[in-house]
Amino acid sequence: MHKKNIATWFLRIKDRNVIAIVLISSILLIIALIAQIPQTRTIVEPSAQVSNDYTLESISVNIEGENALSNTQQLINSDSGSDFLSLETVGENYKLVLVSGNNVSESNEVTIIEEADVTIAIFAGTNFVLYQKTGEDYGIYSYNIPAKAGKLVIKSSDPESFNNITLLDNENYFYVEPKTGNYGYGNLTTGEITEAGQKSLRISSTANVNQSALNYPTVSPNGAMIALSEVVETEGVEEVSLKVFSTVVRSLEDPIFASKLSAGKVDQFVWTSESNFLVSKNSAVIADIEQKSIEELGSPWMKTTSKISPDGNLVVFCTEQTLVGNCFIRDINTKTSTSLDVEVSEAFWLNSRDLGLIVGESLYSFNYENKVDPLRRITDRRGSFEVIESNGKVVVRLDSELMEVSSLERQAI
Repeated sequence: MHKKNIATWFLRIKDRNVIAIVLISSILLIIALIAQIPQTRTIVEPSAQVSNDYTLESISVNIEGENALSNTQQLINSDSGSDFLSLETVGENYKLVLVSGNNVSESNEVTIIEEADVTIAIFAGTNFVLYQKTGEDYGIYSYNIPAKAGKLVIKSSDPESFNNITLLDNENYFYVEPKTGNYGYGNLTTGEITEAGQKSLRISSTANVNQSALNYPTVSPNGAMIALSEVVETEGVEEVSLKVFSTVVRSLEDPIFASKLSAGKVDQFVWTSESNFLVSKNSAVIADIEQKSIEELGSPWMKTTSKISPDGNLVVFCTEQTLVGNCFIRDINTKTSTSLDVEVSEAFWLNSRDLGLIVGESLYSFNYENKVDPLRRITDRRGSFEVIESNGKVVVRLDSELMEVSSLERQAI
């Protein structure tokens, strides 16, 4: 009898433990499921007057009564402003369309360059479009706009290959092969390629695998210099430097500017319009080429995006943090900063004075010169704004509608 009571007591304890484990497991499962539910944050949209300087104008290109831009995800404007590229979603990649004629109307000439498989595209000078394809016909191609013909430039499936080509002029370019470190020069018209050298790092001691020591070359607007990030390995330690070379000498051995990057990571840089400063695309770094100095603002390990004003005097930096004050404007010449006391989803330049901001579901302009009341709403309309193009003309998508942000001053001229 005594043994039976002990056995009953033991089974009850065991049942309680099982129930407790089941309850705890159920609670943890519920917590995990709740964590997976998207949490909506309310971004504070500051009150501001509606701007008298800008208006939104719906844009479209009509072909047989249908809008040819209905599926557009990106618009790329040419430097001359007479043409633009439309990247339209097809599967996981894009269809590439060239629209000729700055006035968007039924009279525009529309050319389908590729039906699908395009991943990225840019205007290369005045006569060419440069783009990359995936699939069976993978590679980097050039499209001759006057001749209406395309050709393979570099046979590469590496997406980084496109970021390692930079134009020297309207048809000549400099390139780096990311996987080998080979670099050289090419011509878009003739298709001729001339190898100039190799700078690579061995990334495997057991296999013949290399990677380029040179990364993200970019030619200055005046065509005189080429900048890039270079990785140098010394006694097993890798260091990254920003280096600038002369395009006239065409040698990568004697830089006219060199400075180590403290974050120790490869970075992309963009020239200002006067070819005197370089600004990092992914961190708050500004290099003064004339003074041979480099300025690092904030933490070099904080991912930061940058946009340079059209006149090259101002840069807006935005961190990936979701908080008020995540963007600031830096005056390159005076070395002063102006904080934006709002939580910005995206910032872009409307002109050299005004910054465009997406805050929550509203579109604003911020006047850098107005130190008292700089913020204005561009429109009373609210919704899911997205910047489609901000080079030359600013195009935004509001829900499914494409609209150009137009200056009323420009319309009055």
